[in-house]
Amino acid sequence: MSVADPTGGAEVWSVLGAALVGLWAGGIVALTRFPKTPLSRTFRGFGLCAALWALGDLVAGHAPDLFWKEVGITIHYSGAIFLPSLWWILVLRWAEERSAAPPIDVRLWIRVPLAFAAAMWLVMLTNPWHGRFLVPVLGWRNLYGPLWWVMAIPNYALIVGALGVSIRVLRRTGLPAVRRQGAFMIAASGLTLVSHWVYVAGIGTGANATIPVLALAAMILAVGMFRDGLFGVLPAAFSVIASDNPDGLVVVRKSGRVLYANARARAVLAPARLDKETPLPCALGSRLLRPDGVRFSGPGGFEDWWPGVLESPDALYRYGTDDVRWLRISARPVQGLAGRLLAHCLRIRDVTDEQRAEIELRRARRLESVAELALGVAHDFHNLLTVVKANAELLIDHLPATPELQRKLSKILRSSQQATELADHLQLYAGAAEPVRATLDLSVLARETLEVLDAEAATARLGAEIHLELGLAGQPLLVEADATQLRQLVLNLFVNAKDALGESGGKIQITTGRRWLDPARATHVVLGRDRLAADYAYLSVSDTGCGMEPEIQERIFEPFFSTKGKHRGIGLSTVLGIAKSHGAVLELESRAGRGTRFTLYFPVAESGADQTYDPGPCSSAVRT
Repeated sequence: MSVADPTGGAEVWSVLGAALVGLWAGGIVALTRFPKTPLSRTFRGFGLCAALWALGDLVAGHAPDLFWKEVGITIHYSGAIFLPSLWWILVLRWAEERSAAPPIDVRLWIRVPLAFAAAMWLVMLTNPWHGRFLVPVLGWRNLYGPLWWVMAIPNYALIVGALGVSIRVLRRTGLPAVRRQGAFMIAASGLTLVSHWVYVAGIGTGANATIPVLALAAMILAVGMFRDGLFGVLPAAFSVIASDNPDGLVVVRKSGRVLYANARARAVLAPARLDKETPLPCALGSRLLRPDGVRFSGPGGFEDWWPGVLESPDALYRYGTDDVRWLRISARPVQGLAGRLLAHCLRIRDVTDEQRAEIELRRARRLESVAELALGVAHDFHNLLTVVKANAELLIDHLPATPELQRKLSKILRSSQQATELADHLQLYAGAAEPVRATLDLSVLARETLEVLDAEAATARLGAEIHLELGLAGQPLLVEADATQLRQLVLNLFVNAKDALGESGGKIQITTGRRWLDPARATHVVLGRDRLAADYAYLSVSDTGCGMEPEIQERIFEPFFSTKGKHRGIGLSTVLGIAKSHGAVLELESRAGRGTRFTLYFPVAESGADQTYDPGPCSSAVRT
């Protein structure tokens, strides 16, 4: 817009406009020192547009020809078209930060004005082609076309709307600082609106005082910023404080959409994506479960899930299906100045380590009590069976050697022997059977056991195909152990793996090697977490079978517990007892439908502690 003031007033406004171009440029640089918040970023854009407005007005007002007049107008309106939209967004974000935003979709009412401004900017750029926006007049007032009014009227409406939002904040708050901020916002927008309308309407001398008044409005806002914290540090400090919080923090709208999530929350809830405005129930999906494994979010989605969180502060939940984590989640409402519910703030604490430690302690106590019972039963069993066997042998020697009688006595002896073996297993489980230790090579023992395992694999159910693979360390793995007990351990683990494969068959893999392990930090340790971190020789037996649910894993080492009715359920109990008597660390990794892996870590024998091992394995496979 050009100004020609016959009285000479135009020169005064032009000088002021020139000075204000420099002031605006310096102000934009100064704004970079404010905290980076949505509010301050909007104000930086507002300052840039105001600077373009002032610069364009200066160029257009002193244009020597029509070309420079059009250049000045282009610069001028590049700022003026976007300025009301940014002012509206500035006031709307300010009201939202003060929890007094109008009941509208803030995201929509931020995007729509910007989209409208962009469309009007294109209309302005193409004005030389269609001539419907503005007709520049060198040395006098420009002629406004119909498209200029299409741009101007909504922009005036945005400034009026910003006034209304500011008044709403004043009416809904009793805080003196916020009321002063609202007064500054109303004064700044009112001055700019009135001065520009006076110029456009041609009231008075026709001089354009919009730029100086705009500068005055900016000064008013600057006072508000520095005196009353209009762009306070707290909104920016929130993300800094939250990023260092050891708990996950998620701010969620009433509708269930994510407003904010700190880095800890993103890590704890991975792989869920917590992008802004993502519906939280959709992000979590079926991963969030009750402690008993039942899905927590019902068919009603967020409406079913959220009340449960609010009613159960600091409640415990399971998260994930494969790598299960345990989370404690609490929620608090976020209310506006008038008490209206705006959002909820979730605090998420990962208690997986605590929960696993509690489960392990509970399992250890249960197994310890069962071990004491098993030891007593095994001891009494041995005493009773000794009497039974001795008397059966006496009867064989003294009774007539009739086939029928001898057959029955032999059956008594066989049953007594089997019962004795069962009692021996119970003693192994209880750790009462002291191993006869000798230095042996773990890899050699595994290879020698292969023949027995081959025979076991051949007894698989009809139609089952088992692939047995050995992956052995290339160099000796010397341990102090009882060879008989270790062979029994491997056989028991193999039988358990074979049963897990079921009718469809699959792959069983036995591997040995050497590895550094810190049992206290390992995730899947079920025995020996108190062992020292060191190099261990390990033996691993894995299968591709059905796997186990966490509830089953807690009980599999109990004597006589079995998921298959025809089994005695003593095999894994024996494995635990042998591992315990050898001071080994036992790891169990299992996922339902994805197989199971048992890994035992034995202390390296002193004679082999200084050896360097070749990590390359030698392997063989057996197919039945």
